[in-house]
Amino acid sequence: MIRALSLIVLTLCFGFMLACTHVNPDRLYGTYIATYPFGTDTLMLKRDGHFNEKIEVTGEGAQSFNGTWRYSQKDSSVEFHGLGSVADGFGHLKKDWRTDVMENSFQAVERSWFKLVINSGAPFPYIKQST
Repeated sequence: MIRALSLIVLTLCFGFMLACTHVNPDRLYGTYIATYPFGTDTLMLKRDGHFNEKIEVTGEGAQSFNGTWRYSQKDSSVEFHGLGSVADGFGHLKKDWRTDVMENSFQAVERSWFKLVINSGAPFPYIKQST
């Protein structure tokens, strides 16, 4: 009996783990926000493969960027072209945040506790907002 119950629990855990990592491409579209100690980065993924990004830095205003994106279901990652870069690798605001644009950026996408997260391994990931 204990063995059967253990097998059921293990199967449910494995199924839940798979459900949390697989991302349906139709759920990607929408607005994501990354929150920094110095401001926010709002990223809107559109169905046509374009995105709008608005970085707002406390006391310094805002900057907008536009570009393209493509999702790889095989790798569960998004490839961005033209994404703004606001933070250095240590969690501080870059001096050139208004003009620093990444030509190619690959960022993982995953489901985490019923939320979609882009770049979850980063200190300031993009979290999808409810639609």
